[in-house]
Amino acid sequence: MLLLLWKRALLLAAAGLLGLWSLFTATTSDSLHSLPALDRLSNLGKDKPRVAILEPTSYHSGVAGEWTELEQLLQEPEPARIEEVKPLLEANMFDVVIVNTCRSSLPHYTPPSRRRSRHQGGGKNCDRLVVHAASATPETFAPLISSYLESFSQLTPGDDKFWHNHDSIWAALGNSTARVLCTLHEGEYFGRDEVKAHLLPVRDRVSMLALGAHTAHLLRRQLQRWAKDEWEWEGVQVYDYAPVFTLPLSVRRKEPGNRDYEGLLSDLERSIMANPEDWGYVLSDGKLAPQDDAFTLHLVGMKEQDLQFPSALVDSGALKLHEGVDTLEYYRLIGQMDIIVPAFRNERYVTERASASIPAAVMAQTPLLATVPIVEAYTYLDPSAYLLRPMGMRPAEALRHLRLGQDPWVAAFGEAAAQSTHKAGKKWWSPSTVRRVQKDNERLFRKLLY
Repeated sequence: MLLLLWKRALLLAAAGLLGLWSLFTATTSDSLHSLPALDRLSNLGKDKPRVAILEPTSYHSGVAGEWTELEQLLQEPEPARIEEVKPLLEANMFDVVIVNTCRSSLPHYTPPSRRRSRHQGGGKNCDRLVVHAASATPETFAPLISSYLESFSQLTPGDDKFWHNHDSIWAALGNSTARVLCTLHEGEYFGRDEVKAHLLPVRDRVSMLALGAHTAHLLRRQLQRWAKDEWEWEGVQVYDYAPVFTLPLSVRRKEPGNRDYEGLLSDLERSIMANPEDWGYVLSDGKLAPQDDAFTLHLVGMKEQDLQFPSALVDSGALKLHEGVDTLEYYRLIGQMDIIVPAFRNERYVTERASASIPAAVMAQTPLLATVPIVEAYTYLDPSAYLLRPMGMRPAEALRHLRLGQDPWVAAFGEAAAQSTHKAGKKWWSPSTVRRVQKDNERLFRKLLY
């Protein structure tokens, strides 16, 4: 995540290199365990739904899972072979089965021989599933699934780590009576024939869960297209969900390719060099010298290999990189900022996908420098949680207006437009507001689990 900071003035953050830490363990070639015996699963609380989470990948091997909340909730968070999972499903040992991503073959599938390994074991563990058996209440399950939904958003096309060649699991689901909840992140891929074929046997008991109102809308449109030929698809419910949970439940991920870092850095360099005093600098002999209230750009995450930092920003101290920070430090840094700037490269994260940067801002209680499409897409944002900039105004220009004490929206449209701007105060997102979002999540999961 890009974090923009200046002393005694406006602290700023821009979205994206790190997300949140995963709560879930995954299998590697040297750490394979079996699911608990059927009789152990049958002993899960009779008054609570028995929930299984299926993830067809070993991509998350090595991620942290030693959280009190996880240990209290999960009965047995161990990976299992596919042949061990099928009889559990067919024996109806679960009341609810949550399926990660609901995608099968990928549009840019890369054979294992050409795939670059990004985790221990490479792509050789596709005969195993990560299965988490839990006996949960909506109050305890909602924060857990929030973290889980963040974890799968790091999965990208080009790897065999979804439901490719896992038809047998879908067949087992079809032979069960469990309610199926499918989570979606990359909504643009939903609607492929393979996905439809997998969902067909469970379409009378499946629900879709998206991370935002905009991605939920995309899923509904696709289901409506299917319903023109087969009316049953119109009965599939789609829910949107705000992935806001109690820290430190989180999963770290990187997505540098989805951010316009080059544009933001270039714009900032030009603006600071042209008007150094506006940013708290003095230009002397072609070099920037910081003053007491100098602006500093903080990059928190892992550097993209081909990302070049402007020397003027680096040499003057206007740019600082934080690599390898842990979860709590990550949120501490975000919490010190005054505003997060989602530097999305394109419109994908307001039309097709859900960004982890937006809920991260909510959890850190840090406001956003937002555009109208962002506010319309992430409907759980409180009206006091953001400052609006016009879509045609570059983020660096909006930041300069804020440095000068000017509202970017008013600077563009005049004082008459001030009513349309939501000013962020120190307590812009109160604990009671966060609790309201979490209560909404609990009500949703009570509906989905019972």
